[in-house]
Amino acid sequence: MADKKTKNILAGVSVLLVIAAFLFVFKLTSDNSVTTAPSFADDNAETAAIIGTAKTPTSTVSVTKTGTPPSFTETPIPTPSITPTFAILTGRVNVDKLDCLSGPGPYVGLADLFRNNRVNVLGRDVTDQWLLVNFESSTGEAVTCWVEVKPVDLGGAEIASLEIYYPGKYQIPLWQDYKPPENIRISRAEDFVNILWDDSNRLEISERENGRSPQFIIEAWVCKEGVLEFTVLGILDNTNLIIEDQPGCTAPSSGLLYAAGKQGYSAAVDLDWPQP
Repeated sequence: MADKKTKNILAGVSVLLVIAAFLFVFKLTSDNSVTTAPSFADDNAETAAIIGTAKTPTSTVSVTKTGTPPSFTETPIPTPSITPTFAILTGRVNVDKLDCLSGPGPYVGLADLFRNNRVNVLGRDVTDQWLLVNFESSTGEAVTCWVEVKPVDLGGAEIASLEIYYPGKYQIPLWQDYKPPENIRISRAEDFVNILWDDSNRLEISERENGRSPQFIIEAWVCKEGVLEFTVLGILDNTNLIIEDQPGCTAPSSGLLYAAGKQGYSAAVDLDWPQP
């Protein structure tokens, strides 16, 4: 009876030992287990690369240039030329009658002006003795001609503000049927120049402006007291003229000779002027 009880106790102890051993092994297994995270390297390689790039800070690179810097040639800026400006004035005739001529001097007449007529004053001659004007005639025609300075009221304006038109810019009216003077002879005696020529046209009085109008015109640059002056001379019937021309000017004297008629003037003859 006692042996049987002892066997039962031993059997129960054995069972308990087996259970205890099983639990001990199970615990060891649980403590040493490792959980491995799933790998996305293959499927998400591109995404990981993009994210890595975005999170990488941008580095600043400093570049130092070496060598000789490029040279620059400075182009000079041209100085602009200044074009003078001239006035156009308004004038009023202050004499009863004023001849308006085809040139600044004893030239052919083109029109008449009367007291209080108003004109546009375009320019002047080099002597400041004549004005180039234009106006509308009684027939509505535009007329451009020359008048003396004194009979025109400029309202206090300065004649020097006007452009010089003659000689140079203005052309006196030429008439191709008029022949220039021929067989011209020029000589000098001290301060005087003697000019002779032949009349090529021999115009009748009816072919001239009137019996007192010049048949010839001489435009000359002559020296007086060291200054070269411009002068215009009309020759009525003669075919010669003596002009005073002193020494002492740096520029040479010169002259032009025209034949004249009521239609205008011949081509000019450039005179072979004898210098002092």
